[in-house]
Amino acid sequence: MDFQNPFAGINPLLHEILLTQDRWQEFHQVFLTQCLMILRQKLADTHYTVSLEQTVKIQSMYENMARYRPDWLIKIKKSDLPIPASSPNRATATLAIVDIMDLDDPEPEPLSLVIRKSEDDLPVAWIELLSPSNKLPFDGYYQYRLKRQVIVEAGIVFIELDFIHNQSPTFRYLDYSKGEIDAYPFHIAVLIPNPGIETGVAHVEHFHLMQKIPTLRIPLLGDDTVALNLNDVYQDIYARGAYAKEIARKMPLLITYHPADREKILAHLRQHEHNPPLSP
Repeated sequence: MDFQNPFAGINPLLHEILLTQDRWQEFHQVFLTQCLMILRQKLADTHYTVSLEQTVKIQSMYENMARYRPDWLIKIKKSDLPIPASSPNRATATLAIVDIMDLDDPEPEPLSLVIRKSEDDLPVAWIELLSPSNKLPFDGYYQYRLKRQVIVEAGIVFIELDFIHNQSPTFRYLDYSKGEIDAYPFHIAVLIPNPGIETGVAHVEHFHLMQKIPTLRIPLLGDDTVALNLNDVYQDIYARGAYAKEIARKMPLLITYHPADREKILAHLRQHEHNPPLSP
């Protein structure tokens, strides 16, 4: 089986499977981990560090210290657990499972990539790959917007990678999920709040199904930047993850795409079958 992606960029069949069958978290973790490895190599000889983080502390002009999650807000439950019988050497108890385990906890939250200054560990850039829970109709959308605003107000570069075409975008873009004319399915936004949020700029790139994922250029301090080839990351994950086998087994119906795009996808697949790539 040929494990290479027949599409130049995002594979629309794979994304329909991931988004309609609750599989996005798997892709999310793998994609950001791959980006982490590449950025660590690129930044190895610099005064920056990069890590995957679930929580980032941000000094804000409005609060002494705030903690914000990179995806949906985790529900914290306080339960009155029975106190186990104790002895000088050990503590034992027989309890109901529901007394010690929250059965309705949400899935583990996805991570964000954070680039920091080595000398003081302050965040310089925050990279977020959106999950479905970051978008409407989920309540996590409101928490995500608040977190994004606080990060930008703190003067930190905020990068949003939006590869989710079947829900409304978090910014004021044309909405592909609602069938709006000339809407793009995928977006990359780089918010640079310097010298302040009112005078900062947002670099936005939109791209279509048959296009490569744009290369991400991450602004750091001063004139420092680092480039990340997102398309190479995606194609490597697709091939090494054997997603072609997954698609062949489940073969999505492409119901989440505009009718015209669905026809383009099917025509591209037919052409690929008739003209398979040459073996290296």
